[in-house]
Amino acid sequence: MNIIDVLNSPWALPSEKYAEIRALYERHAHGDKVDIAALEAQLGRPMDKQYRALEVVDGVGILTIDGLMAKRMNLMAAISGGTSTQLLQRDFGLAMSDPEVHSILLVIDSPGGEVSGTQEFCNQIFEARGIKPIVAVCEGTMASAAYWIASSADEMYISSGTAQVGSIGVVASHTDMSKAEANRGVKITEIAAGKYKRVASEHEPLSAEGHDVLKDQVDQIYTVFVDDVARNRGVSSEKVLSEMADGRIFIGQKAIDAGLVDGKRTTQQALQKLKDDRQQLLYPKRSASALNPGGSTMSIPATPTAVLPADVEAMRTQAKAEGFKAGAEAERARIQAVEEQLMPGHEELVAKLKFDGKTTGEQAAVQILAAEKKKLGGIAADLKTDAPKTAPNSPAEDQARSGVQKIDATMSQEQVTAVAKENWLKNPKLHREFTSEAAYTAFCKAEASGRVRILNKKPA
Repeated sequence: MNIIDVLNSPWALPSEKYAEIRALYERHAHGDKVDIAALEAQLGRPMDKQYRALEVVDGVGILTIDGLMAKRMNLMAAISGGTSTQLLQRDFGLAMSDPEVHSILLVIDSPGGEVSGTQEFCNQIFEARGIKPIVAVCEGTMASAAYWIASSADEMYISSGTAQVGSIGVVASHTDMSKAEANRGVKITEIAAGKYKRVASEHEPLSAEGHDVLKDQVDQIYTVFVDDVARNRGVSSEKVLSEMADGRIFIGQKAIDAGLVDGKRTTQQALQKLKDDRQQLLYPKRSASALNPGGSTMSIPATPTAVLPADVEAMRTQAKAEGFKAGAEAERARIQAVEEQLMPGHEELVAKLKFDGKTTGEQAAVQILAAEKKKLGGIAADLKTDAPKTAPNSPAEDQARSGVQKIDATMSQEQVTAVAKENWLKNPKLHREFTSEAAYTAFCKAEASGRVRILNKKPA
């Protein structure tokens, strides 16, 4: 960029800073040597400040935008610690492609600068939204072209209540070199094709027509600036024009109230927040109810939208460890549930179910109850087999008594006693029904007198 280009190009700068730049370059254009020592004394620092390249801190890529901005920097870089937007675009692209970088932090202290290259960098940042978090922090001043770029970040903050933000506007000027050339005895005649090719030539005074052309260019760039801010901040162009873009500088809380930034946060706080957010995204807290008794269901978070290759191994290790832990807890819960179903006599079955790796407590209860039912059925069959023979007075015993002499009411007591004695001696089966001969004789006497009756006795 030559001196005339610097003087005549549109700039997104506060007017007082633009005046300083013009004064410096106009002196240089007239052949005055820049007094480096005097400038260093005025600035209070050596004029050797270089562009700070991309720095990565714990996965956060930090880009510093310091001093005046221009597409390419030369004398201004030495004076103001200026920054090349070309270098910023290069380093931002490196940060986006670096798998070790999960977030980007723009640290800004700049009054703005040259329009050329500004929108390109602004759009590069805006198009990267949603891939990696991008945050901008103002450390001092974030005006004009610097604000244009910063507005494309996901979030914007001021670091203090005295930070200066805004100056949304565009300025351009015309430098008439004709008188200086005449004083040096130089007369330059330009030959150009095209009505507006040299309508604002520096070799002659600015015409009304040339003024209108420059004004139209400034207005057009201003419209693009306003529309980009509206897009980036998610508001209408009308709101930007009415509340943000009248060229003013907003200080501290007023910048927040006007919607130019999202709040107050220091660079260190913004850096820590980006690291904390990344940690939470990768390893969200598990719910206490992640495991169901007897099962192994675990609540797994949705996959992050921007998981980087560098995170994959750590995520895999974490998930593997948590999976083993969850599986062990689920298996212990399952075994305990099976053990709780234990019934005496079924220890072997419970031991088998505990270690098959699949039977739940409910399923174990069903199998144990079925085994108990089968066991009880077997006991009942054994009892039936071992049961005593049919009780007295049953039809079977009536048949057994068919060889016994009958007792009837016509017999005397002596006859009944005699018959009973004879039956007792001849028929041992009666011994199973009665405890003694006397008991049997008493029964026979009661039967003869009609005091007892055999209900199922068949007719003779």
